[in-house]
Amino acid sequence: MAQPTPEGEQPKTPAEVVAHVFPSSKFLRNVGLETTVPKRSTTAVARVQELELEVAAEKQGAAALRDHNRMSWKC
Repeated sequence: MAQPTPEGEQPKTPAEVVAHVFPSSKFLRNVGLETTVPKRSTTAVARVQELELEVAAEKQGAAALRDHNRMSWKC
């Protein structure tokens, strides 16, 4: 069953779908279809970077909270 297209991304063309399923097909090269899967859209890349920064900030906050709790137990 087909998955819905993520928000902000364009649906894949039939050629892109076939190239994804058969990434190194000699047939695809012979008929002139692009055989590499296109890179993520700039919107998706920006969202991934945003989420990575958010995760890093949460990890940093959790580490600071652990350090604070360790200091509280020592007193």
